[in-house]
Amino acid sequence: MNATPLFSDAIVNPMAENAKWAFTTRRADRSAATGLSTDFAAARPGDLVLGRVARIGSHKNIQLSTGRPSALYVGDAVVLACGARYAADQFEGIAKIDPAGADMLAGGGVLGRMRGKNDRIAAPT
Repeated sequence: MNATPLFSDAIVNPMAENAKWAFTTRRADRSAATGLSTDFAAARPGDLVLGRVARIGSHKNIQLSTGRPSALYVGDAVVLACGARYAADQFEGIAKIDPAGADMLAGGGVLGRMRGKNDRIAAPT
């Protein structure tokens, strides 16, 4: 797993303000993001996840909420939506978040747990 969830409520405001918000978050009211939960088992599709990039894999860029691409670097703070994805030419993943981390399933900002991938694709970010 390659995206490390962050835990402290004290970092929510400054970290979220400086994070790269993915395209999947484009309609989210950022002012409503006022706290963090560490109950990863309760994560549902559509929940927003604030995390830090632990390793660069297949997705070297993220599509921002504005639609513009942005390069990803190890250590970047990102806000992604928990979700499932099935793309035969890339990744299949489910909307589950693990305390040890998660996988970026789509460059537009879908985060979950990879269940399978196309052999021609590198591991997820």
